[in-house]
Amino acid sequence: MKEITFKQFDVSVPDHWFDVTAELEGDSPPTTVAPEEGLGALQFSLAPFPIKDTSEAVLEKLRGLLKEFAKGHQLGQPQNVISTESPRPQLAANFHWDGDLLRVWYLADEGLLAFLTYTCEKNAAYAEELQEAEEIVRSLQFRKPEP
Repeated sequence: MKEITFKQFDVSVPDHWFDVTAELEGDSPPTTVAPEEGLGALQFSLAPFPIKDTSEAVLEKLRGLLKEFAKGHQLGQPQNVISTESPRPQLAANFHWDGDLLRVWYLADEGLLAFLTYTCEKNAAYAEELQEAEEIVRSLQFRKPEP
C-alpha cells in the first residue's frame, strides 16, 4: 500500500492504483484514483458539512442525500446498503444500470462530507477491484485546513 496526499485528504491505495485526476477531461474534474489496468475508477468529492449532531442523526442526513442522489440520477432503489456510526458516520450502497456497477459512499467527519463513487462495467472480474476500492475508502483521512 502507498499513501496519496491530496489537498483535503489522504488515502492509502494498493501499489497498482494511481492518481489519474490530471488525465480526465474538463476544467475541474473530481479527484480520481484508478488501478493501472483496472476496470473502473474511484472519484472523491468533498463539501463542507458543519453538523454537530449525533452519529445516528448524521446517518439520517446521509440517507436523505443517498435518496436524493438515486432519484436525481434515476438509479432506482439502492442495493447492499451498509451504514456505520464508528469511527465516523458512513453510508454506502450499490446501483446497477445499463450493465454498469456504481458503488457510492457518504462519509462525514471533521466538518466535511465526502461523496465517493466507484464505477465500472459489471462483469465477473469487478469484485476484487471493488474490495480494493472499499479499502481505499476506509483509509480516507481528512486533512485539517491550514490557517
